[in-house]
Amino acid sequence: MAGNNPVAFNPYEFELFAGLEVPDPITFILGKQWLNQKTLYPRQATLLKIIFLRDDLFTEYDHKVIDEWEDHYKNGFLPHHAPGQNGITPNVRERIKILKQDQRKWFREIIMVMGRRGGKGHVSAQAMSYVLWNYMSLGNPQEHFGIAPNKVLECLIYAGKKAQARANLFKELSD
Repeated sequence: MAGNNPVAFNPYEFELFAGLEVPDPITFILGKQWLNQKTLYPRQATLLKIIFLRDDLFTEYDHKVIDEWEDHYKNGFLPHHAPGQNGITPNVRERIKILKQDQRKWFREIIMVMGRRGGKGHVSAQAMSYVLWNYMSLGNPQEHFGIAPNKVLECLIYAGKKAQARANLFKELSD
């Protein structure tokens, strides 16, 4: 969006984006020429690095957080949370290696079970934006993937109610 006016373009003109740079997801989210987000919390960055298999970007902090999340998942408790409310499936770093060996760029499915105000909609919108940028940069994603040219590529957004999906997740993505 430019100011308060949406930038108009035909969504079928992907060739406008052909060959554009695809930075790492953190640069994409924070970079002025992409999403230009003002903040990204450290644990959100860790989660995004995991989603997009970017173990090359892991810092010592990320490794500590992943160890903590895996431990919490395995042991099912935190002193300040109810059992099993904070964690990630064990061996996520090994899963990342396997997916990278299979030439994947991200996990196919992400299930973020988080409480209210946990940031799941915001992080999901950032992740969806990055995936869309990857597809758009191909110039013609249908041709690239061998899909019929008139096939519409879809991004599914779920919520408890249609109004919630529109007001929250879809708005986050479109913003």
